[in-house]
Amino acid sequence: LFFSNPRWLYDGTGGMLFLLLTTLFTTLLSLLISAPTSIFTALFIARIAPKWLKSVLQSAIDLLASIPSVIYGLFGVGVICPAVASLRPDTFGGRSILSGIIVLALMSIPTMTTLSMNAMEAVDKRLIHSSIALGASSAQTNFKIVIGSSSSGIFAGMILGIGRALGEATAIQMVIGNNSLGTSFYNVFAPGNTLTSAMLSGIGEAAGIGYDVRFCLGFVLILVILGTSMILNSIKRRLNPYAPQKESWLRAFMQKLKEKKEAGHE
Repeated sequence: LFFSNPRWLYDGTGGMLFLLLTTLFTTLLSLLISAPTSIFTALFIARIAPKWLKSVLQSAIDLLASIPSVIYGLFGVGVICPAVASLRPDTFGGRSILSGIIVLALMSIPTMTTLSMNAMEAVDKRLIHSSIALGASSAQTNFKIVIGSSSSGIFAGMILGIGRALGEATAIQMVIGNNSLGTSFYNVFAPGNTLTSAMLSGIGEAAGIGYDVRFCLGFVLILVILGTSMILNSIKRRLNPYAPQKESWLRAFMQKLKEKKEAGHE
């Protein structure tokens, strides 16, 4: 029932299915906002912006990356939730999944932008000059050469950004509404609940089975983050087939076991 029950109760009973679905849904939609925003912002800073504006934007991004989570949560409560409530008055004061998506996207953008920008600045200048010399426009060079050559760094930023979005608790709890009924996780205007917000809610008073269930939620969250990172790394390798292929740790471990077994028979 812990894995299949769609209803979560604060006393520790119920299941985690609704929490898991809401967590994946909010993270995916926040990625649809943060990923293109981060890539285009990094491209503008690395390739288009003048030097004085570049330094200003870099300082602003570093500042946004260092802001604590609770500040993002307060910004969400004071600005984002009223804006969402103006779109749909029946959203419990704007506390909804949509508010959580926007807050998670804002928190992920600085990290993803920084790593993407560093990757774009590390692109070999000879590739850029060769592309322009062959008649490609600046836009074609930026999109096909710069972004294409920095795909590894862009995916690294996406992995870190998704990791922060999946592991965020304080800010998301302040804006998502903390609905535990397990209904309408796909409705962005409805209140929801995630793995992290459920862990944070009532953790101070949790004891016995309630504490053990929250500990299990943390273990499930770790598995979700690991699985997401493996999927993104697999996509990165497929998009860049010329990158050096690293042998997986599992295959190396099995190979060592096989060698030891063969040595023992000899």
